[in-house]
Amino acid sequence: PTNILNYMNLASVATQAQQHGLAEQVLTTATERFPDVAYLYGERAKLALVGCKFESFKQMAEKAYELEPMNVEWTLMLAVVARQSGNQEEMKKLIQRANDLAPGDPRVPDLNAPN
Repeated sequence: PTNILNYMNLASVATQAQQHGLAEQVLTTATERFPDVAYLYGERAKLALVGCKFESFKQMAEKAYELEPMNVEWTLMLAVVARQSGNQEEMKKLIQRANDLAPGDPRVPDLNAPN
């Protein structure tokens, strides 16, 4: 319990075993114990997205980004939030920021690619 990696590993195993409720519980406890670790919020955001809990996804993605604004993954999560909210300009801005943070990263969509 004093080592954050234990929480991260347990949450990972729970997710792989399709035990999303357990993974969410473990990550919630971890964020209470380690509130300044962006990764925990990012993982909670991913679980919320899988569970179609958009408001929770948005909150967790924003918290991860707030703690670690130079992380391409959190930036892309905010782009998803913007897209889901219908804010295409914000989405494009965030995708461009992600591209600036990690040029050539395959997770970053190419805004110039044909649809």
